[in-house]
Amino acid sequence: MAIKAVFMVHATLQASTPVFACTSIAVGKDASATGYPIITHSDDSGSHTSDVRLIRIPRKKWPAGSKRPLYDWAPGYPRVVSSELSPEYAAVEGQSETVPIGHIPQVEETWAYWDAVYGIQNERGLAMGESSCGAKTVGFPASPDKPWGYNRAMIHDLSKIAMERCETARCAVETMGPIAVEQGFYCEDSGEPTAPAYQSSAECLTIADGVTGEIWLFNVMTGRGNASAIWAAQRIPSDHVVPVANSFTIRKMKLNDPENFLYSPGVTKLAEEMGWWSSRDEIAADVFDFFGAYGYTPSKEAIPPNM
Repeated sequence: MAIKAVFMVHATLQASTPVFACTSIAVGKDASATGYPIITHSDDSGSHTSDVRLIRIPRKKWPAGSKRPLYDWAPGYPRVVSSELSPEYAAVEGQSETVPIGHIPQVEETWAYWDAVYGIQNERGLAMGESSCGAKTVGFPASPDKPWGYNRAMIHDLSKIAMERCETARCAVETMGPIAVEQGFYCEDSGEPTAPAYQSSAECLTIADGVTGEIWLFNVMTGRGNASAIWAAQRIPSDHVVPVANSFTIRKMKLNDPENFLYSPGVTKLAEEMGWWSSRDEIAADVFDFFGAYGYTPSKEAIPPNM
């Protein structure tokens, strides 16, 4: 099967004033002068020491019974120390290997890809951009220093696992979603239980591939009780341009249209039980407003005066 191009633009931004808001823009193949989909991602560094390395993860075959580790990725340098992932992630200058917080079954062979904080693009032409989002739930990692945490899958590992296993954007969605539900999803910017950061507790990925030329949006958040995950994905028309700036962008989903919408089991249940959404507000029984149900809108007091 011939693999066509996907253009990926990735920038790590550092500013004199700390910024925490990554932005991604996806351009459909028929909205692009090149005829190919485009994914962009600005990776704002925040106030910590940035790990700006661009790492090549090699293609690899794995013995039967192998496990793929899940890490609590650090926000600064080094983001992880793992010779298993890549020789370029091996320990240097007295560093210790990062201890995984979970494992999933490994596949027989994994694709090579370019990696930074998140997976960027693999050898099959799958590309991603990321933007942290607000949600009405929050989750924390099941790490030794956080006894209140139950979750093991960050967007970091989810994006990298999709890079390792997938050729298409749809495959990426169908791979990441079930892992998030099974292992529990959390965001590195979720704050603490006494001060949960709902404004940055969820994630969105823009995903494109060079096999089908499709673009998908993947929105994911922690599920009920700081555990599991709720997610939704939408296929974007090829003549559209989609900016994602720290907010869920999936609105009216057609739950009976698997060609264009994918989602976690019981995607509406928590929203209905919490009174965040009702089917009575929709024009049809198969319509669900994902952002309307789960998106987080900051109060006026939380918005900076220059906005």
